[in-house]
Formats: sequence, C-alpha cells, structure tokens
Amino acid sequence: MYSSSTQFNHKKVVDISTEMNRLDLTAISPMLRVDPEADKTFADHFEHFLAHQDAATLDTLVIGFWAEDYDLSDTRYLSRMLAVLIDHKDKLPALKALFIGNIAQEESEISWIEMVCLSPIISAFSLENFRARGNGRFLEAPINNTGLKKLSLETGGLSAETIKHIIASDLPNLEHLELWIGDSEWYGDAKFAAIQPLLNSNKFPNLQYLGLRNCNYADELAIALANGAEILTTVKTLDLSLGNLSNKGAKALATSVNIASLDKLDIHYHYIEDDALLATLATVVPELDASDQQEADIYEDDGEEEISRYVFVSE
Repeated sequence: MYSSSTQFNHKKVVDISTEMNRLDLTAISPMLRVDPEADKTFADHFEHFLAHQDAATLDTLVIGFWAEDYDLSDTRYLSRMLAVLIDHKDKLPALKALFIGNIAQEESEISWIEMVCLSPIISAFSLENFRARGNGRFLEAPINNTGLKKLSLETGGLSAETIKHIIASDLPNLEHLELWIGDSEWYGDAKFAAIQPLLNSNKFPNLQYLGLRNCNYADELAIALANGAEILTTVKTLDLSLGNLSNKGAKALATSVNIASLDKLDIHYHYIEDDALLATLATVVPELDASDQQEADIYEDDGEEEISRYVFVSE
C-alpha cells in the first residue's frame, strides 16, 4: 500500500488548508487539500491561503485531494484547481517546486485519480521540480520549461502518449527523470516499444538520475539498459525499483559494463531469487539497494505452471 508523502523538495509536508497563523513557508512544504465533507472548494482554500500567508515567499506547494464530492474521476475538479493556480501565478513569484496528487491509497486508488494534461501548469511557472501522482495520462502536449531539473510521474499505468511528449519536450537542464511504468491492465499502454525511444534518446544532456520504476516488464528494460542505452551516458543513479525484476534481468545487469559505470543501482522490491547473483551485482556498482525481496506467486493453469510477479502499485 502506498501512502501520502510526508516530505517533498527536502522539506516536511504540512497541511495548511485551514491554517490561521502565519507560517514560515520557506521552512516547510505547504499542502492545500479539499475535505469533501467540509463544503469548501479548492478556490476557497486558496483564497484562505492568500489571506493568511505570505504567498510571495512560497517556493514549494503540495496539492492533496481536490475533488469536492470524493470523485477524483471527474476531471472538472482538477481543471478548476489548475486554473486557480495559473490565474494567480503572479501571486506566486517564488514557486519552484510543485507536487500534484499527494493522495494516499486509503483516499483513492491511483487509477481513479483521473488526469488532464499537465503541460500548461508545468510551463506556467518557473518550476525546477515537478511531481504528480495519478492514472498515467499526464501529458497531451510537450512541456516547455527549460529550467526544470526534476520530473517525477507516479502511476499504476503510464500512457505511451505521456512518454512521447516527454521525449518531445524542451528540458535541457533536466537532472532527475522518474517514471512509474505500472501495469498495462490498469490503463497503462506504455509497453516496451513506447519506452524504447526514450532509452535511445540523448535529449537530456544533464541527466544524473533515471528512474524507470514500478515496471511490469522490468527484465526487458534491464536487458536493454545493460546492452547500452544512450540515455545512460550521463546517468549516475539508475532506479529500477518497485518492479518485477527477476533473475533474468539481474543477470544482464551483473555482466554489463554500462551498469558498472553507475554510482548507484536501486532495485529494491524485486523478485531476484538467486542470492549469489545478488552478491555479484553488489560488486558491480559502488552502491546497490536490493532490499525488500519478493516471492513470485506460482500456480497451475490447465496443468501448466504459471508464475506471477506483481509491481508495487497497479490499481
């Protein structure tokens, strides 16, 4: 089960939706969220924020639950919330980090958090750090933000269209790219063929961290990266965690000179059964996180053995 984040942009997340006292906004990651039982809209909470806080100093903003009637599948609520932020962008001159969708599983399954195109909100502000959590249809157009350094998209099923628009985006200063691929059974159509152009891209010359997480074809991904993906040219940390990586993918990683050039490899939450293989992998990179080993589900179907390995977040 995934939870809401307590930290964002290296600061503690604090819900200030109804806060009356003036706070030092630079010391926290303030969160605004709608309580569907409180008869308040996001616009109401934002006006309250403007009235009680020094908005000009806000450098980090977290958005939690935004639907007024518990229905996050109704995109009208998200569209209105984004419009409020964009309409008041002159009130937020210092905003550099934005997280949309800090919503725990107990509030909503990730696949129920319906998205609209987030390119306009990313392009509207001089953001350096953008993070979103939702059902995977994040982008319908490229992003225009040359100052963006960190892009993180968390989902149980990423859309191929989103990947296409990331590749087409103008992000020359991007240092951190984190994509949760998810499972195609939960609205995600970003199969390996969709991600391959990204692996062969040199669009991000300053990329230091590449996270292709929560992937249900992690072995195929690992083999492609091990065989020499152009995107790894500058990458120091490769994160393949939360996926269904097994012995097959781990063998490719353990024998790759491309992986050996990394500073860190993160594969935590994995299905690698061979402890000797894990020990070998630990000698390949200076730092390896291979914690949270999982066990595959094995069952019979019409007399044939079936093996299932599940990603961390799908529905």
